[in-house]
Amino acid sequence: MRVSHEGGTAMAKHEDLICVHAPGNKDLRDLLKAWTRVVLRYCALHDFEDNPWWANERASLSTLAGAAWTLDNWCALEEFSAKKRGKIPSDKVEDGGLTNGRCDLYLGNKKTSYVIEAKQAWQSIGANADGYNYFHKGMEKAWKDAGCLSADEADFRYAATFIVPYVPKTHVEKHGVRELVEQWLSSGNIMPIGKGELLYAYVFPGKWEDFISDKAKVAFPGVMLVLEERKRANKFAKSP
Repeated sequence: MRVSHEGGTAMAKHEDLICVHAPGNKDLRDLLKAWTRVVLRYCALHDFEDNPWWANERASLSTLAGAAWTLDNWCALEEFSAKKRGKIPSDKVEDGGLTNGRCDLYLGNKKTSYVIEAKQAWQSIGANADGYNYFHKGMEKAWKDAGCLSADEADFRYAATFIVPYVPKTHVEKHGVRELVEQWLSSGNIMPIGKGELLYAYVFPGKWEDFISDKAKVAFPGVMLVLEERKRANKFAKSP
């Protein structure tokens, strides 16, 4: 899938690059728009010297939960108790039973509820990188975890992957971060794990120059959030 720039700003230096893609789903489109605002708000409050994607999955997940609370009649709960399909035991025979566990995130409004299992993946998009191997692994793990959620946990189950692209410091001046980001977004490497359509949003602040880690010697220009629905199987289908 080639990621669209529709809804975002131009790629000119010092301009924010923001995009939301959720055709046919107003609820999640509104949520993803709110998420981009929350991410930018965090960066701006810290004078663009810090960002939420530098941390970890839980920190990134908190931005999505926070986005829900900014919308009228929405709510969110993180790390709540939930029933999950058990892991395959050592004898390789699964009985299909449910066990106690935790779900990463619950989101809901007056009409619809969502449960989400999330992963965060750090992905090199340097000139010599393939640009997809690590975030593909993250998407696969999120998809698998979403399938372990009880089918009646909420109205919809989603796998969420926070993709944090990075560029080696040696490539920053030679190739240009914006150019590498644009190439990565249009590469066609972001494909669904299942058969449905991916929903996504991304934020690349114009002041990405301040998001360079001297310790790691890489630049972290922004973050992308990818959502994929894990549909329920019917009673005759194989287990997810």
